[in-house]
Amino acid sequence: MTKAKIGMNKTVSETSNPNKLVVNHVGVWLARTKTWIYSQVTQLGPDWQSWVVADRTENLSEFPHDKIFSVFDHHSRPLWLVETVLCGLGLTRQRLSIRRFVRALKPDIVHSHFGPVGWRDAAFVRTLDAKHVVSFYGYDVTRLPTSKVWQKRYAELFDDVDIVLCEGPHMAAAIHHLGCREEKIKVYHLGVNLEAIPFTPPSWRTGKPLRVFMAARFEEKKGFPYALEAIGVLKKTRPDLKIDVTIVGGAGETEESQKQLAAIDRMIKRYDLSDVVCTKGFCSHTEFLQMAASHDLFLSPSVVASSGDTEGGAPVSIIEMAAAGLVIVSTKHCDIPYVLGEKNRQILCEEKDVDALVEELIWLLDHSEVWPEMARENRLRVEEHFNLRRQGPALAKIYGEITSS
Repeated sequence: MTKAKIGMNKTVSETSNPNKLVVNHVGVWLARTKTWIYSQVTQLGPDWQSWVVADRTENLSEFPHDKIFSVFDHHSRPLWLVETVLCGLGLTRQRLSIRRFVRALKPDIVHSHFGPVGWRDAAFVRTLDAKHVVSFYGYDVTRLPTSKVWQKRYAELFDDVDIVLCEGPHMAAAIHHLGCREEKIKVYHLGVNLEAIPFTPPSWRTGKPLRVFMAARFEEKKGFPYALEAIGVLKKTRPDLKIDVTIVGGAGETEESQKQLAAIDRMIKRYDLSDVVCTKGFCSHTEFLQMAASHDLFLSPSVVASSGDTEGGAPVSIIEMAAAGLVIVSTKHCDIPYVLGEKNRQILCEEKDVDALVEELIWLLDHSEVWPEMARENRLRVEEHFNLRRQGPALAKIYGEITSS
């Protein structure tokens, strides 16, 4: 058996393998808010060998994988810095170390996660005997294309790419509007692990505390200030109702995220919610699911941000909470209606409309008898369309189809 040296102290076999090989390229492996990428990498089934290449890694104990190449972890710091500067200055699209590693792997498919990664990979993938798949997820569909630079880059990418994956019909239409041919666009549902999400029918009744769950990184598109204002108005409207709100997540270091943190704090002070809202910060995915199980509603009123940023499809957290049995209080934003059952879909409101959110909450309080059926519909929809056990093989099938074409 011959070996090819890759990077520093890294080898891969160059011999033939009965399995086909896909390289998943992500910037960082892996943020806690991107569990859905982990699912795509690890649930393909026996016919595909799945590698990950990334600039650097984090949270490896939560997202273990035995085939990861990280530039930061496998190369000297000076080399990593030089490659970072060259890419940042636009002198090269892709790191030389990644190009060398991927070329030696001889992949059948390079799967780029997020549009910018796809653009950086496109020219290099053309030099390989491999197909190129690019998944879009949100900001890369709506926020980046406001720049003429990215409009031009996407035009190049759409010419070269073999297939573009997206979460739902709303995002598919948006990508087509950006210039990608319809025949290259395929809706692929992100799967959630239903074995880790037991279904608990909602049991809230009048006289019980209303337990509201919220979870996300603090970004404008998440609509948290609107959510908390709605809770504040509800508290005044129903003074006898005890409300407990749990927020999982927090602010990043960006100016936008810090502004959202300030806006959230203002709403808590304006409506005197300090005894209502409990913030937990970031946590593991397992802890997130455990906390969700003790709540009644998931409040997630996504909006189009002032920057143009959107969810693109639907937050995976909504899919997971729908699977768990929480009633979803949200908006008609992007593909959110698409992931819910009919009864829950009918009560979604328009974006940035606090009065409508309050009406939605009051209607649910006055009609708690419909919650169990609403929750069952949501669970069945997730089981049918967003079940990881099905979606892993579905992605493998897509890979098989494009490599055989």
